[in-house]
This record gives sequence, C-alpha cells and structure tokens, in this order.
Amino acid sequence: MEVPGCDTGLNYTYVLKANAQTAYSQINDGAWTTENFSNSSPLWSNMFSGYMQKLDAQNSIAPYAYTTSNGNPTLIFDITINPTIPASTFQM
Repeated sequence: MEVPGCDTGLNYTYVLKANAQTAYSQINDGAWTTENFSNSSPLWSNMFSGYMQKLDAQNSIAPYAYTTSNGNPTLIFDITINPTIPASTFQM
C-alpha cells in the first residue's frame, strides 16, 4: 500500500505479509525498513481491508474514488493484485 504523506513530497509504502507476519516500510523509494508486524497490522489492516472491500465490490483494477463514512475523499489507483516482489527487496 502506498500512502501520500501529510508533508508535501513524502510518500510512504507499506507491505504487510499476514501469512509470514512480517511488515516493511519505505519512504520516497528509499531503503526498506523492517517493521514490527504486531504493531503495524492493527494500524494498517483495517484501512487496507476497507480498500479491499471497495475494490472487491467494484470487481475491477480501474481507479476507484469514494468518500469514507467520516467524509474523507479516497482515491485508489495503480492497483496491482498480489504482485511478485523479489525476496532480495527485503534483505537488509
């Protein structure tokens, strides 16, 4: 999942692997950092699950815009389902 930061020019990328219980993050295409899965999962899983429910209902990988229940506009784009990520990406 890629998330634009609140500060201009910052972009965050998160990878959560539930089956392996591992988590990684990256800022602006920099070095990957290992995160604590137990801490990261509750923070991001609910948001990610919400995105997945919206995308599943759409049944498409086309860009999708909607407004959350608290009024926040959300745009999901550049969707890739289960991309192949080389294992070497996360070797530190």
